[in-house]
Amino acid sequence: MIDKEKGCCKFIIIYLLLTWALLYGQLNVGVLFPIKQNGKYGFIDQWGRVMIRPKFDQTLGFKDKLAAVCTQGKWGYINTDGEYVISPQYDWAENFSEGLARVMLNKKTYYINKAGKIVIKSKFPESGDFKELLTWVS
Repeated sequence: MIDKEKGCCKFIIIYLLLTWALLYGQLNVGVLFPIKQNGKYGFIDQWGRVMIRPKFDQTLGFKDKLAAVCTQGKWGYINTDGEYVISPQYDWAENFSEGLARVMLNKKTYYINKAGKIVIKSKFPESGDFKELLTWVS
């Protein structure tokens, strides 16, 4: 009985992910979806195959081909192969938007590029993602 329930739940989760992907135009080869197993996050493809085994404490999912992931309290970025392209070093990280991601380090906000280089040091306590080369600040 329990095995049937697990299989049913997995089918429902995959069905919901595929429905969401179709509705929001995300269904294409290479798209990975976050999953949580035993308290850790990993990623599956559109067919439900585990592509990156669950090993992260938190994730924001993939955007612009990179995913912000947290391990042992530090955030970094992985590619779709599960390899770190920016090592975990930030106190907080957001997804990339137009090639930049907002990160926090030692209570200061920065914007980094996909190489991990700081390109903007924010002078404002709060700011948003870039859209059409603009962001909000307060």
